[in-house]
Amino acid sequence: MRYREGDPEDLPRLLEIEKVSFGRDSFSRRLMEALLLERSILTLMVDEDGKSQAYGMIMLDSMTGEGRIVSLAVVPGYRGRGFAKGLLREMEKHARKGGASKLVLEVGVVNVPALNLYLHDGFKLVGTVADYYGRGKDAFYLEKKL
Repeated sequence: MRYREGDPEDLPRLLEIEKVSFGRDSFSRRLMEALLLERSILTLMVDEDGKSQAYGMIMLDSMTGEGRIVSLAVVPGYRGRGFAKGLLREMEKHARKGGASKLVLEVGVVNVPALNLYLHDGFKLVGTVADYYGRGKDAFYLEKKL
């Protein structure tokens, strides 16, 4: 397992990981491209078996002192191997280094595996965001103090 910073050349693989992880709810090519080029967002890739099998994106907001986890996805066949936990650790290090005092994220209320990952990592459930992922698709809002 090797962590590295993602770049625009990773776009095709990022889109593949998105598709197998989130299906119809995956980021569009245009959005993923914009996120990759955004200077306030760090994209981390996890390489295993000759290609990327997971990624995480974190945005640092110097105005609010927050590190916002934009996305985290692991190819289904590679789940349960610690990739997501490792990405969370790396994103937390990046946030601390950038001066963030907390991490925040939204996760679908029906995404029990992801919710469990975040809760076991020290995130606290702060509230619910109605229709965050579209009509009738609510999300939990979570925070973790750094």
